[in-house]
Amino acid sequence: MPYANPEIKPFFSIVIPTRDRAFLLKDLIDSIVSQDFDDFEIIVADNSKEHLSQDLLVNYKNETRLHNVKTGNLNMADNWEIAINSASGKYLLLFSDKMILKQGSLKFLKEYINQNNPDCVTWNIDTYIDHNNIYFDKATIEKDKIISSDDLFRDILKADMFSFDCSAFHCNSAVSIEIINKIKSKTGRVCMQLNPDYTMSYQILMYISKIHKISKSLSVLRYQDFDSGYGNGSSFMKKTSQAKLFMND
Repeated sequence: MPYANPEIKPFFSIVIPTRDRAFLLKDLIDSIVSQDFDDFEIIVADNSKEHLSQDLLVNYKNETRLHNVKTGNLNMADNWEIAINSASGKYLLLFSDKMILKQGSLKFLKEYINQNNPDCVTWNIDTYIDHNNIYFDKATIEKDKIISSDDLFRDILKADMFSFDCSAFHCNSAVSIEIINKIKSKTGRVCMQLNPDYTMSYQILMYISKIHKISKSLSVLRYQDFDSGYGNGSSFMKKTSQAKLFMND
């Protein structure tokens, strides 16, 4: 399903790599298409084995801003890469299917970018626990700030976990497509095999001089319960057997 007018590039390319989680995907797509802003495209790279995600996407067949890219049998990094390579907009937003975009976020983000012209802007993420029906607001910084990429890299290499909140990861960042293209021209791809999220973040840092960190939370990350999330991230933090298996793979 092509963008409404292929001659006009959308401002945001929102790419959503997903696999076998249609129940999460619906809430994310709905949170995007209901925004008070429409200058975007959505690219769903569906790597599912089951048919539920494709069945869901049929319901959006009249949504001309949505591209349904069916992949299948790919590892995570390759599916992310296909999603990114399909982007045609000015800024890339890579969203995990386990998140929801807050209302008004795209309009706010576009206004901030127009005023500041950043290569990369990041924001805070709230948390929602599905099974417990509990919502946590992420403590916001007092004001917007600009962080040197060199300083941020040093903090990350010191294993300062708070520094990761400022880096460009899925669910919390918008990155200029010009920066994405520079990365691809040098290394061939944005997401490497071991961990696409972290390798993408590190590569972005190496190609920009600073990150704009805004003081608002624009998205919500969902967890199943207090003990487990919808992915490998929480497992890594707890150093569980799941994390060890992921690293071995």
